[in-house]
Amino acid sequence: MQVQSSERKAANVATAVAEPRAVETEDSAGPAIVGRSPGELAWRRFKRDKVGVVALAISLSFLAVSALAVPIVRLLGLNPYTFNQSAIDPSSQVPIAPFGGISWAHPFGLEPGLGRDIFSRIILGSQWSFSVAFITTFLTLGTGLVIGVTTGYLGGVVDSAVGRIIDFMMAFPGFFMIIALSEPTVQRMESFPFIQHLYEGKGLQAKYLSIGIGALLGIAAVVFALGVMKHNRPRTIIGAALTAFMAFGFITTFSLQDPWFSTSHVRVFALVAFLAFFGWLYFARLIRSQVLSMRERDFVTAARALGAPDRRIVFKELIPNLWPPVIVFASNALPGYLSAEAAFSYLGIGVQQPESTWGTILEQSQQFWQSDPVFFIIPGALLFVVVLAFNLVGDAVRDALDPKLDR
Repeated sequence: MQVQSSERKAANVATAVAEPRAVETEDSAGPAIVGRSPGELAWRRFKRDKVGVVALAISLSFLAVSALAVPIVRLLGLNPYTFNQSAIDPSSQVPIAPFGGISWAHPFGLEPGLGRDIFSRIILGSQWSFSVAFITTFLTLGTGLVIGVTTGYLGGVVDSAVGRIIDFMMAFPGFFMIIALSEPTVQRMESFPFIQHLYEGKGLQAKYLSIGIGALLGIAAVVFALGVMKHNRPRTIIGAALTAFMAFGFITTFSLQDPWFSTSHVRVFALVAFLAFFGWLYFARLIRSQVLSMRERDFVTAARALGAPDRRIVFKELIPNLWPPVIVFASNALPGYLSAEAAFSYLGIGVQQPESTWGTILEQSQQFWQSDPVFFIIPGALLFVVVLAFNLVGDAVRDALDPKLDR
């Protein structure tokens, strides 16, 4: 539902038109007219949206805390796997201290029954939630962009064939298909020898995983730097997104210890694959409609008249003008996948014990919502705030990229 609403929002986005501004020059008596770039105009409009700015600050704060979860937990001397049974009432199975055991030692209280620290479980669990959301968003955008541009530009038989395939796939109820196919898929994957070696700690070691992600982070940073230096907007946007994603991955994997692989990784991989499989359809249809409109525009016709090959038209004329809807769709898809991960983890699909996500914590808290409501309120409120903040950022980005709002 979130992805479908983002499709409708992104369809209204238009490419911003440069707006002149007056600046004083030494060689002229009056101000000279200098054009503002679409990015400058969008940033000005975004800064005027105070709600969007606050929501962006909240979103970045949650991402920073999630990325630095392991150092924060160690700095506070917390351990999400330590059982504080002495602080739990043996009869009611709830913390003895009031308000769910909230104290300076345990800022969010203790988990009923086992007495584990809730704060450390929440911020460490947020790494799983954000990882699922980011990876799924990247896969959805990449797949949808490639297929949407291809079908929209080529048209004809290719467009008709892919369009019918998309219609056929959209007829499947994705939510129920994921529930039905997740467990058989996980069991099949766990039978692979490669996965069994990872379970035994004989496969990819944690330090090599961190080194590999660090190398990818360096490549992404180079792509971003080259895009900035050459004023290449598509390369800059892709480089910035990949750099942020790889930086998050590098920080979260830097502190891993062998054996780092568990059944939760297999389950999360299957969940990401299913979410991306059913998620790219809507974005591909959005991009296809945008390309169908753009390929008849004058700048594309002029490029064809000058003898530009299809590759140049696609990468130099079409894709640079598709970034506004891509950014808007991404900013709205990310909170949607955060909610989806929480929902499926609540249903037992995804991360398993002893690891946790916000969805699994909410699932455990339902049996204590009367005796210990704090255990239910805190993770529920945090999930609500994060999803709301990302949604507000998406709305602010959509408005900032729409030049009609200045008229």
